[in-house]
Amino acid sequence: MKRHGLLTFLVVLATCAGIGLIAIFSSREGGRKDDLWFELGKGLIQLIVVVVFGTVLKLLVDRYQDQALRAAQHRAFRQDKYNRLVGATNQLRRVPILIAANRSVKTWSEQMLALIDTGLDLRMIEHEIASSDGVDAPFPDHAELVALFKTMYGYTDWVTEDFAERKKELSELQRRAEEQHLPEEQRAHRQAEVWNRIRELPSVADMLESPVPTRSADGAGSPPAERPSWAGFEQAERCALRRITTTTLVKRRSGRLQHHLARRLHLPYQQQRGAGVGQPSSGVEDHRLAAHRE
Repeated sequence: MKRHGLLTFLVVLATCAGIGLIAIFSSREGGRKDDLWFELGKGLIQLIVVVVFGTVLKLLVDRYQDQALRAAQHRAFRQDKYNRLVGATNQLRRVPILIAANRSVKTWSEQMLALIDTGLDLRMIEHEIASSDGVDAPFPDHAELVALFKTMYGYTDWVTEDFAERKKELSELQRRAEEQHLPEEQRAHRQAEVWNRIRELPSVADMLESPVPTRSADGAGSPPAERPSWAGFEQAERCALRRITTTTLVKRRSGRLQHHLARRLHLPYQQQRGAGVGQPSSGVEDHRLAAHRE
């Protein structure tokens, strides 16, 4: 509605100016009319130059602010993925510590449920990165990053397979170890058997850095050539964090060039601040991001 009112005002103003110009020309004669045409031409040239220059400058400013806004959104997107990946890894690091400390089916089950949630979150991150593909994506070459996240949630899927296959069996052993009226020596023996069964699970043995029992189709062969492992997860996580950090630093250098161009164009300081330029960086943009993981 405001635009419509402004347009109406400009049309009325132009009409009045045209009527006034016609009246002036009709009252002039001879050489004075030629002088008037000359002055009018000079004024039109100046007006055209100002309008063209102002339009070009406005387009440059709008484009710069749009790019700055997208860059800020991309930084937030990458920071979110970085933080969630670090949080997921820290959650997984707790699992073997608590399992080894309590040595019970209850703790093992609780940690497996938390691990399932972590795997689902890793899948969600991978889906968000894959869905962000485009001409101006937060991660221009996201294929490797997607593959790394698939490796990570592939590990959590492998761990939960043991949980799905052995939960009932181990719960029954735990129940027998907690039966009332058992002699203390027998109770300790049964609880030790529970712990031995838990730590012999391939996934738990891998977490505890114990020799992993090998299983094959015939029950006595060598382990598969490619088996998920905690070490493989950590390697994929380090590569993913490095790629997120590298992408952010490259984008940051590009943003600095745009900021330098904006200063050369003498953009108002408040416009630069409003577009997210010149604000202090945090998190993944810092060269010391690795410290955040500890």
